[in-house]
Amino acid sequence: MVGCGRSHTCACTEVGDVYTWGNNSSGQLGHGTTDNELSPRKVTALNGKKIEAVFCGACHTVAITDLSSMYSWGQGQKFQLGQGDLPVDIPLPKLMQSLVSKRVSTVGCGKVHSLMCSENGEVYSWGTNEKGCLGRGKS
Repeated sequence: MVGCGRSHTCACTEVGDVYTWGNNSSGQLGHGTTDNELSPRKVTALNGKKIEAVFCGACHTVAITDLSSMYSWGQGQKFQLGQGDLPVDIPLPKLMQSLVSKRVSTVGCGKVHSLMCSENGEVYSWGTNEKGCLGRGKS
């Protein structure tokens, strides 16, 4: 599984390891820094977790584990990381506590927003509601 953002790439292997590379101006590579990576580098903060899917927004990244937990990292000034009231960049993968009880089916990431579909068909959205992209009416 591979995800591509504006200028970063994220891939997960068959055994659930995650590798990222490219631009890292907002910590979207998940290594705890803002240093760019020219070749794939393992996201060691996810060691011990089996990642099944990865998704990239412009400057943020979301990963789903085999237990349907979601982690997010990178640019967060517009709340696109789904980390509650934290409008900040997060350079290391962080568990999305607000959706822990939901069974994740898939995720979509935009420039400054994200959406999640649960296994039972519920849709959750967060981030900036620019032009109504969160599905909640006018911004």
